[in-house]
Amino acid sequence: MIFPLSASETEGGLSFLNIPATAKSSLLGNTLTSGLYSPGSLFQNPANIWNSAPFGMTYTIRRKNLIDTGYHSIFATLWPRKLNNIVFGVGYVDYSVDKIEEYDINNIFIDYFEWHDRCVGIGFSARSMGILWGVGGNHIMRYTSYDGSFTETYSNIDLGLTLENMKIKNVNLSISYVLKNTIGENDDISTTSLPRFIIGSKMGYTAFKWDEIKKFIINIHSDLYRSYEPIIYVRGGLELIKPIDKYGNIIFGFGYRKLPFLLDKEYAVDIKSLREYNKKYSFGIVIDLKLNKILNNNMLPFSSAKFGYTNEINYGMDMLDLHHITIELVTYNK
Repeated sequence: MIFPLSASETEGGLSFLNIPATAKSSLLGNTLTSGLYSPGSLFQNPANIWNSAPFGMTYTIRRKNLIDTGYHSIFATLWPRKLNNIVFGVGYVDYSVDKIEEYDINNIFIDYFEWHDRCVGIGFSARSMGILWGVGGNHIMRYTSYDGSFTETYSNIDLGLTLENMKIKNVNLSISYVLKNTIGENDDISTTSLPRFIIGSKMGYTAFKWDEIKKFIINIHSDLYRSYEPIIYVRGGLELIKPIDKYGNIIFGFGYRKLPFLLDKEYAVDIKSLREYNKKYSFGIVIDLKLNKILNNNMLPFSSAKFGYTNEINYGMDMLDLHHITIELVTYNK
């Protein structure tokens, strides 16, 4: 998939792992089911990396307009046919903030320094009777050029489960769940920026299915999740898929994240201010192309690719935007 997009994730700590791995995920509010069957789901829910391709990969670059931050990631999946329905995944994320200004005690500028967060991980997903289940683990490293001796390391284990494509009359329903556990050297506050669990769903309906010209698919994605504070967050996305004959699909979408609800009224937080700070909207388009059909060439190394654009507006941080480009390629299902 190739996706240019604008987005932001500014909570601090280890929240760089909350950044959507693809533009489609950002387009649909970074919901669990928006990344279903994508290698980019490895760090969100490893169960959802399952796909029927022998090999798939996604590469992402994103940068902000107003400050120099960078995000690079690569994810890949491999399905060894001898292992039946088990897919393996690997992933790497590099998030950096460049040109951070350093000042002395007299507020005199000294120099610029950099901050880096990196994460590398592996996982697998198995499919049986319409159920996907997966396990993933990753190792997180943090360091800065300001102090060469400073390093922080964390480990994360994810356990995921997805019930896919359950038919209820004319609606297809998928339910996804992941349990996350992050461990740091001192179990510090940085780990609280990651969810403890996420439960998500996708409801799909095909309109005008009897007419190929008018036919389109509507998917509604929604998530509910909690981190370590007594606050539940909600996010969601609306997806409209228009098939293009045998050549692929055009996907339009809108997303919203993240809406907080307070579980403990005694908890010291201004929920109205928190809602305003965390408000993020996204909208855009993704084009999913079947390269072998368009080029009429079955000898191509990859059978499909996706191209798209998403714009995400973060109201809490003076409407900072990010440009996000993702390339995802899938091999033939042989």
